Amino acid sequence: MLPSDWCLVAPRVSSAETLADLDLACAQATLGDVDALLALRFDDIAIPTYGSSRGPTMDLVSAVVVFGGRMRERKPKGRVVIHGLYDVSRNAAMTLALIANDLRPGREEAAVQRLLAQDVEGRMHPNPPITGHWERSRKARFRPRIPE
Repeated sequence: MLPSDWCLVAPRVSSAETLADLDLACAQATLGDVDALLALRFDDIAIPTYGSSRGPTMDLVSAVVVFGGRMRERKPKGRVVIHGLYDVSRNAAMTLALIANDLRPGREEAAVQRLLAQDVEGRMHPNPPITGHWERSRKARFRPRIPE
């Protein structure tokens, strides 16, 4: 069971046959003892849509960054648990976005090293569309303003 100061971000696939399993996994992981939950449903694809599959969007990535920032403000020592189907690609990218967002601009390599240090099995490969969306949003947020 997770301590009550944790929050959960759950990237999940959008296909109907796996949703019940993932809903059950989230319920079992938290036992309802979580301050905040952001449940996202998207597939691990590199394009916006493919048939009934839906890929990650800038809005989804922004939602994770905003959620992480709010949780950090509410509970600076709190923890974020990211749970999904395989915990390899989408979760790694969302975790990378949250780690990098906590570091100042220009420290992206340190964020990657911090993430990969946790990958004891050598399986993580952050989802490129998610990391791309995050990088574009970060550049927009930290673009230097030119005085008029």
